[in-house]
Amino acid sequence: MKGLLLFCIFLCFLSSPFLLAQEKRSDSIVAIVNDEIITYGELISKIKNSLQGIENSSLAANQKEYQKQQLMKIALRHLAEQKLVLQEAKRQNIKISDKTLKEQVDKELKEKGAQGTESEEIDLSDLIHSRMVLQELFQKKAGYSKEEKRRATIDTFVSPLEIRQYYEKNIREFTKESKIKTRIITLFYSKHGGKAQTLEKAQAIVKQLREGADFAELAKIHSNDPYSQEGGTWPRREKGKEVVWDFFGKNEALYKEVDDIAFSMKKGEISDPIPLENEPYCQIIMIEDLQEGGVVPFSEAQDPIRQKIRYEKMVSALMAMKSRLKERAFVWPAGLFDESEK
Repeated sequence: MKGLLLFCIFLCFLSSPFLLAQEKRSDSIVAIVNDEIITYGELISKIKNSLQGIENSSLAANQKEYQKQQLMKIALRHLAEQKLVLQEAKRQNIKISDKTLKEQVDKELKEKGAQGTESEEIDLSDLIHSRMVLQELFQKKAGYSKEEKRRATIDTFVSPLEIRQYYEKNIREFTKESKIKTRIITLFYSKHGGKAQTLEKAQAIVKQLREGADFAELAKIHSNDPYSQEGGTWPRREKGKEVVWDFFGKNEALYKEVDDIAFSMKKGEISDPIPLENEPYCQIIMIEDLQEGGVVPFSEAQDPIRQKIRYEKMVSALMAMKSRLKERAFVWPAGLFDESEK
């Protein structure tokens, strides 16, 4: 086996593996991971769609070449890592059946709400297979401590103290801001006889509204904004392919002077006429609906926090496991993983 590796290295030097920019034969060796080789053809097959995307882009020729080189370097490191993980899985006698893999691929494609192309399914299958193998290795606590010559312990237990400390340190993450849904009547000074007359008219409209007049109807009659005929349902935001009347938070949609007043009002309340600084109109606001803000109670935040910390511990443990695999592996080129470790 050692003789074979030396021969492969000799071939690698002949094929200039560091110069990924040059044209290569598909069987040119670009990396060796223990007793497995990675060929140029194998590498390109994993990223051919992305490479084609770069080629079809509007970038300059030198920028395209740079992007391709960066992509190939990253892809080669990922491919080498995948080899290490699968080799360790083989040593641990871990196997993922084709049926289990197919079921998971189908499930994730369904969750995406799209039917994947053949190449997308292959890419997704590779990704899921690697992830499932990693999870199995994690369960078996694979990867050995070089110093202690034993299996590395992986502890994902999250203590109540850890949860409490996370909650207190990140309290803003668990603070919901108030949101409002408004109707607005906008009156342009130029359409109602000037600023003074417009404000006088606005005050009369407010009086009618507070006496029980329907805001939507008066908006249709008097308002000068684009959504007057929809009853003054403003502001709106894009959701998917639609523009909808929606809730919004402070400083998200309104002018500051309007925003400050609107967020001090109660549901159903009508504002006085609000002249806007440096704008040729005034506005009347009604709070159609209100979502009260506040801090999420600790009792409700515990489960999400526990899951988040556990996930972070798992990722950290898996990264450590990968590092141990790299430490005791024969990898060529020698600096293949250097950038991924930074």
